[in-house]
Amino acid sequence: MSSPPTIWDRVANAARSVFGYHVVDTSRNRRQIPAANLKTEDKTLTKNKRERLIETARDANRNFAVTAWCVRKHLDFVTSHHFHCRAKDRGLRDDIEAYIAERMKPDAFDRRGRHHMDRWMRILEARAVLDGDIFGIRLSDGTMQAAEGIYCRNPKREVHGYKREQWEHGVYLDEAGKAKAYCFATRPQLDQSIDQIVSRDKVVHHGYFDRFDQARGVGLVTPGLANAVDLYETLDYAVAKAKVAQLFALAIYRQGETAPAPVTNVQQGAGQTTNPEAPKSQHEIDFGKGPAFLDLEPGERAEFLHNQSPGIDPEFLRTLCILTLSALDLPYCWLDASDANFFGNRGALILYLASCKQKRKSIVTVRNDWTDWQLERAFANGDLLRPSQPIPFKWQAEGVPFWNPAQEVSAHVTAIENVLDTRQRVVEETHGVDWEDLLEQAQYEHEQLVERGLLPATAKAPGLQPTDEDLNAKRDRKRAKTSNGNTLPRFMLSP
Repeated sequence: MSSPPTIWDRVANAARSVFGYHVVDTSRNRRQIPAANLKTEDKTLTKNKRERLIETARDANRNFAVTAWCVRKHLDFVTSHHFHCRAKDRGLRDDIEAYIAERMKPDAFDRRGRHHMDRWMRILEARAVLDGDIFGIRLSDGTMQAAEGIYCRNPKREVHGYKREQWEHGVYLDEAGKAKAYCFATRPQLDQSIDQIVSRDKVVHHGYFDRFDQARGVGLVTPGLANAVDLYETLDYAVAKAKVAQLFALAIYRQGETAPAPVTNVQQGAGQTTNPEAPKSQHEIDFGKGPAFLDLEPGERAEFLHNQSPGIDPEFLRTLCILTLSALDLPYCWLDASDANFFGNRGALILYLASCKQKRKSIVTVRNDWTDWQLERAFANGDLLRPSQPIPFKWQAEGVPFWNPAQEVSAHVTAIENVLDTRQRVVEETHGVDWEDLLEQAQYEHEQLVERGLLPATAKAPGLQPTDEDLNAKRDRKRAKTSNGNTLPRFMLSP
């Protein structure tokens, strides 16, 4: 018989329960810890598993409105950009912007001639979100050839100059893990497909990566895909259950010949098929236009058939929706506007824009590489004169308009006056336009108004510093405000 535990045994057991990592303690009745798997993501997600994962994501995007909405909303915030040349020479700036605009058209940008650059980039990001990654191949004619991830795979046969063991899901890696080439199959589902090896300098590989040793991307929707499928199936079953509940009927059980309501004999028609086992006449009970009273005999009963099981908990559906949206960092209040007030939606927008910064940088990197390539081709072909200095340019993300213009404009003006912000940043973040272009457009409109007699010739252009007369007039208005209580906007400088 074992001796009872001493005080020191109790202390040791308590210490073991307090210190250490509780998540790996299987004695705490938690979910079973998965087996140790320290493989790379490329080894974990094998070719067959990757194909099943891609098809599951595509099916959810095709048939489930919530998943499709999440992807579209993500694309709205991440992929929209405008090109702005920052060259000091206005003529050179106009020429470069006109050239880039021409190269963005479908015939000049897409090898298939179907998509202009903005839509092509939108599809590119959608495939990275759902499939994990996608490839863009630069062709000699200046167009881009898109190759989806399912076309990138290891070559079937030995390729001269490439070691078979250094291929990883269609990416040829050197000893340091750097991609040197890519293998694309013309028809990934057919045995007679032809493998094409393309060097790294001609390929743009866009995808989502979580680890340093990862050669192929994993879809951004993957963590929430299981919840999306569960939500889709739950809603599908709920709809089927609701349809069944509508198909109610009255079941009458009786032992005698007396009917609980007026009975009408229905004879079979001449054109109907006669069943020898069926009775020659059938009975229909007519309840009339109003409520009916059933005077049943002893032993008889009547009941409506209906579904008595409880419905789906709305909070459960809401939780599944939140988990599905969280994979793309989308706030739930965008899906359900009643979930938050104005300030809650505004706070959700600020947090979501913070999560978009790194995703936008990936898209801007693809656009910048393409712009450098197009400008170099233009200089080499003589379409543009090569300047003596590098050309500065920027792909500006789409701005977010003011939610409450009166308050936000006033707050921005105060921040600018106290050097807490700049006009250029405010214009870029709210309107998504270039500051220089905005100034030139404002000056042009002012000149047009003066030329057409809509403004006096002495009127100053917008953005000029106030004169002494303006400051005196401003002080006079302040004194008038103190005397009669009238309120004037603080940015009105002229009477």
